[in-house]
Amino acid sequence: STKLTVSPQSAKPQSLTVSLKSNHAVRSNERVFVQTDVKNSSGKALTYHWNVPAGVSVTGENSHTLIFSGPRVTRETDYTVSVFVSDGSNVSNSASTTVTVSPQPAKPQPPTVSLTSTHSVKSGEKVSINAKVTNPSGKALTYRWNVPTGLSVTGQNSDTLVVTGPTVSSNTSYDIALSVSDGTNSSNSASTKLTVSPQPAKPQPPTCLLYTSDAAD
Repeated sequence: STKLTVSPQSAKPQSLTVSLKSNHAVRSNERVFVQTDVKNSSGKALTYHWNVPAGVSVTGENSHTLIFSGPRVTRETDYTVSVFVSDGSNVSNSASTTVTVSPQPAKPQPPTVSLTSTHSVKSGEKVSINAKVTNPSGKALTYRWNVPTGLSVTGQNSDTLVVTGPTVSSNTSYDIALSVSDGTNSSNSASTKLTVSPQPAKPQPPTCLLYTSDAAD
């Protein structure tokens, strides 16, 4: 007689592959999702362990997706993040990626404007009110002068307002203001006080009186 021995098939080697996108980018105070691409031939439940640099705020440390919050930086900074994946047996693998954090762009600064605190002019004469303006954004500026009723002016859409002094009988003050905008809801303003004085009285010519005599000879 012949004895037949049947052996079981050898177990197929189990494999676990792990990969991460090589680079990620995020700005300070914003979030980026770092996702793991896993191929798991065993079908067993997997565990994840992320290795994150100190000082970085994250969530999802025990899942296949890590949510990385960009820390505050003053210049572009690279952080290395790695993940270790296991199927609970002796099969595991790991991968790493670089997260580049950039600082937030500087907030747009509004234009600055200043005016000399006081100006003066006589009735019927002209005075120029010049605004000193800086424009950090470099965008086109608009000018809006607030002028009291009764003043004759030119240059309302520029940095220089020309005012003609109205007729007054005594020194009279007027408040004038300027608002400057770069068109992006960033604006600033300044004001000045204009004093108008009357023209001095014109000198009167001398008078001459003539007398005649009708006395008889």
